[in-house]
Amino acid sequence: MSGEGSSGIVPKEVFARRASGLVREASLIDAFSFGFLNQGPAVAIWTLLSWGIWLFPSGDILNSIWIATFFGVFGAALVWGILGASMPRSGGSYVYNTRILHPAIGMAVSFAEYFVWWLWGVILAPWVADPGLTTLFGMLEMPEAAEWCSTPLGMFIIATIVNFLGYLFTFYGLRRYLWHQRTMMVLSIIFLVIVGVILGMHSHEEFVAAWNAMAAQYNSLDYEGMI
Repeated sequence: MSGEGSSGIVPKEVFARRASGLVREASLIDAFSFGFLNQGPAVAIWTLLSWGIWLFPSGDILNSIWIATFFGVFGAALVWGILGASMPRSGGSYVYNTRILHPAIGMAVSFAEYFVWWLWGVILAPWVADPGLTTLFGMLEMPEAAEWCSTPLGMFIIATIVNFLGYLFTFYGLRRYLWHQRTMMVLSIIFLVIVGVILGMHSHEEFVAAWNAMAAQYNSLDYEGMI
């Protein structure tokens, strides 16, 4: 890490190893944006309302949020924060595994993570088509487009476009990627606020009535049947 500047103030750099000529700088808001988009409120809400309700339909949602928050903060975020402060080096889990456990373990885990991240591209890109675009077109009352996005051909085409766009962000460097990341974080926060305002303006009874009306229109499960 770079030391203090001439004015005695530590530069606000996430990582900068100037001695070796390798410099990768990102602001604190960039680091926060990365975590926000990867495991932030938007992803947490979507996971809770999709997988959470599907896996545990009779579970206590509110208490599960508090329990997950406790273990997420003290079991993961705090531990990584302490390790990052005590060993401020680029490399993530490789640094911690090699220093704390064994170099062979660190190397094996890093190779495994490399292939896992490739699989994430295969898994997450089709999710843009289904449930992403299928849900969007369904809300816009465009059933033909939603149905096409759920077909194998539609998912393949959309996933290919998403992967190509992801390649372009890495091809043009970290600066453009960070700009895109900040933009997506701001838009995510704005849309979350809009959704919260819309849901807060209507009662539970109104929500159930609207759900049942849409379910009857598309021959789907009513609210009680879904619950």
